[in-house]
Amino acid sequence: MKATDEHTDRLRVAVVFPGDPTDPRVWSGTPAGLVGGLQGAGVEVVPVDVTPPRRLAALWTRAVAGQLRPSPDHLLTITRQGTPYARLVSATAALRVPRDADAVLQIGTGYRAFGRVRATFEDMTVVQGRRHAWGEIGALPERLVEGRRRLQQSVYRNADVCFLATSWAASSVAEDYGVPRERISVTGLGVNRPVPPAQDRDWSRPCLLFVGNAWERKNGPAVLEAFARLHARVPGAQLHLVGQGVPASASEFPGVTVHGALPMGDPEAQRRLAALFASATCLVVPSQLEPAGIVYAEAGAAGIPAIGSTVGGAADMIGPGGRVVDPKNVDALAAAMVELADPTTARTLGEQARQHAAGLTWEAVGGRIAARLREAVSGTEGAAG
Repeated sequence: MKATDEHTDRLRVAVVFPGDPTDPRVWSGTPAGLVGGLQGAGVEVVPVDVTPPRRLAALWTRAVAGQLRPSPDHLLTITRQGTPYARLVSATAALRVPRDADAVLQIGTGYRAFGRVRATFEDMTVVQGRRHAWGEIGALPERLVEGRRRLQQSVYRNADVCFLATSWAASSVAEDYGVPRERISVTGLGVNRPVPPAQDRDWSRPCLLFVGNAWERKNGPAVLEAFARLHARVPGAQLHLVGQGVPASASEFPGVTVHGALPMGDPEAQRRLAALFASATCLVVPSQLEPAGIVYAEAGAAGIPAIGSTVGGAADMIGPGGRVVDPKNVDALAAAMVELADPTTARTLGEQARQHAAGLTWEAVGGRIAARLREAVSGTEGAAG
């Protein structure tokens, strides 16, 4: 066996993130999922937290702000989104990323991490976040957003591989940032909790499930309005609402039950959520914007179809096992609910969703990333030789 083959077989990858990459509570469990998936693919993973030391970060913020006690606005822009803080995170990465790693997988592009083979992983670009007024990106001053965009473009263009969760995000990297398609790879996302299909699901009565902690962004009010139309046609239909921020008043609607937040770290809450997936006939989360949506993969793993949004990457996660609708079109949402209220349609799409979700596990995602990184490492060694 050649030395190159031996080297790629024992691939050593530094997974870099501004936080603990092994903590399942961070970023919907995505970094931890990537770590586990790569390990399952036979990769030696070195988790690297590039969060700057707290004391150093405080001194840095004061120096850049020119104030002993920076205002909340300064803290928001400098310690989270500003270019100066990005430089501090990048410096931390330079100190902590092991130099003997075969490749570096940088989660997020708000900083720079260097290695022999460099790769990035994200589910949305700055351009997309600004375009759709996503979170803090939507509210930041233009100069800060432009700084983030330029940094992101530089990181993308200097990466050997840009991994994106969905084809929606991948299109932005190619079209908005000018990265060649051959350096872009769509990976999908994996599920974070076991949701086995129910063996005795009752498809005869529509039982819709909403799961989301951002009631307005997840389009909860539209779900209620559309469900009211379905319930008028099918009086036995049910809608279960799960998530932080779901208004208690929603339970006043006929057929609606509010469950509140069911945290991932609470075993009893997770048992309740698993029971809801087991009794549901359809997931409905037509978000105003959904970069990817692990919950769609969870629905597929549970064997039920999903109704998602046309805005974002939900279509990749749902695949053939459901429908995507314009989140602003309540008529289209209601029509999708009526269609999937049919027992035969729901059962058929549920089986298609289950088959599609088989490729949306962290093991499958890790395998795809590992294979592409092995190619990149092998190519780098071949060029060097």
